[in-house]
Amino acid sequence: MNLEKSKQNSEFAYASYAVQGILYSLLPAQGEGTGLRVEYQDEPEPKNSYGPCYAGKCDCPEKKLCLLYQPALVTYNSLMSNKRETIQYPRRHLIRWLLKFLARLAVASLIKLNIENLENLPEKGPFMIVGNHFAFVDFVIVLAKTPWLVEVLGDYEMPNVPGYLKWIPHAWGALPVNQGIASRHSLRAAQQVLEQDGFVMVFPEGRLADRPKNPVLSEGNPGAAYIAIRSSCPILPIGFDGTYDIFPSLAKGKRADVTVRIGEPFGPFQLEPGQKRQERMNEVHEIIMKKIAALLPPERRGVYS
Repeated sequence: MNLEKSKQNSEFAYASYAVQGILYSLLPAQGEGTGLRVEYQDEPEPKNSYGPCYAGKCDCPEKKLCLLYQPALVTYNSLMSNKRETIQYPRRHLIRWLLKFLARLAVASLIKLNIENLENLPEKGPFMIVGNHFAFVDFVIVLAKTPWLVEVLGDYEMPNVPGYLKWIPHAWGALPVNQGIASRHSLRAAQQVLEQDGFVMVFPEGRLADRPKNPVLSEGNPGAAYIAIRSSCPILPIGFDGTYDIFPSLAKGKRADVTVRIGEPFGPFQLEPGQKRQERMNEVHEIIMKKIAALLPPERRGVYS
């Protein structure tokens, strides 16, 4: 049984790679299509940096389907290799508007969505959007219900996301973050977007909640605080409640009730004179997490109750 399930998961993953390759074929690999202007240096290219083989761990039997996955990693390879990149905002117009249209259809047909405080949505940037991360659909709702071509920082490996959905953030061109290491390249790219009056979405908790059936807000990481201090940009908090129940409800033939609460913008923050950067980052991170917690029911606030 486990072998059969593993085989089915692999087939889903391969199919998603194929779909992703087709979507990426709509745009050129570099330049205007991706919004990345790459300046090559003399350092050699990193090896094994494409597809599921990027870490030397290929999960396709004959190492052929990685060719379909390769175009999806232009953003990853540009940001993580020995190249200096300049990200242009907005970018990837065609594919992102297509994905936003599909996201709107999915949200309208699969969930009962209630959005509170829409008047808090800013008309123009720069803004960093922060929110809790209880389900993969949090990201999809942002695509569907905001008017911006927002840049998203996301976990590159996405271990808790079904294989057949992983193509979505890759096709969107999410800025990749490797958990456990300082992803300076993506943090700098986010700062560049904000300098161009853009919108950046960050989930301070990082990966999806470890307890998807009963998720609560975790302490998270100070990456969002780092961006906030470096960019001196205002912050928009969002609380997602009920997204963790979407797929269990669909399995029962029901539509889950999802509530999205948009908080009041706050910030900006700067490094105070004489204050250590790490100390200031910890302070700002605490403020960000408490703002998110205030938008969640008490039982979902975790350590910020």
